[in-house]
Amino acid sequence: LYDALPSPSDDITPEQTTRRITAYYAAQGVFCLTCYGHRFAAELKDGTATRLVRGETKTFKTRRWLPVVCPDCGGRRETEEQALTRRLGYTGVPANLISSCTFDTFKPTTDTTPAYRHMKAWAEHPAGSMMLVGGFGTGKTHLAIAALQVLVASGLSVRFGHLRDDILPSLRQAVQDGTYEKTWDDWVVTPDVLMIDDYGTERGTEWEAEAVERMVTWRYSRDRMFLITTNVMACKVHPIIMSRLSDRSRVTVLTFGENDYRATI
Repeated sequence: LYDALPSPSDDITPEQTTRRITAYYAAQGVFCLTCYGHRFAAELKDGTATRLVRGETKTFKTRRWLPVVCPDCGGRRETEEQALTRRLGYTGVPANLISSCTFDTFKPTTDTTPAYRHMKAWAEHPAGSMMLVGGFGTGKTHLAIAALQVLVASGLSVRFGHLRDDILPSLRQAVQDGTYEKTWDDWVVTPDVLMIDDYGTERGTEWEAEAVERMVTWRYSRDRMFLITTNVMACKVHPIIMSRLSDRSRVTVLTFGENDYRATI
């Protein structure tokens, strides 16, 4: 639990701390965040009690906490497989990709074998962030999601999102709803690993560029892992983002070939 708490330098609010702790318990495979896996919760119960007062029996109303079967989980316990399935559901990875994008289902080609080996090693011993660069259909997202599944199984919390279709629309809607801080925390602050899929497919507006730059800078400056897939060449990357991604002590860049990996399956 102490590993989930922010350091004083992180400047994180109490609400953000609560969400961080909640994510920590979820990553540990705790089935229920009401009873934290104990299967019982406390419930305030009204009742009566009798007492002898001056030789006369009196009845009094009482209210006390009693253990009851947790109303949220019903006292059920999960198998390891069920716990992993539930935690993967929190990541945002579509269910069809969870089943199809694994290291076992990936068929390395001459172009993708080095990236396959590197991603598998990184997933087993994560250190630093990753950027996968290559053309459409070269297997970047497949390997990235395969790695995320290994990370989740090891207990890390992960958030996956397509930049154009998931992350940016969610943040834009949050601005309108007045929930930007919570949405920002859910995407950027809370997860141990943030995966940004298809960087470079967004429309490229000033607001979008600033949002992406803030995301990468926030994670980079705090040594929080991120995983980016893109088909954008370095010359087209935002200068500030490029300066972060060029730091080889924190970010590893894997380059894929241009051939469509899906055509070989």
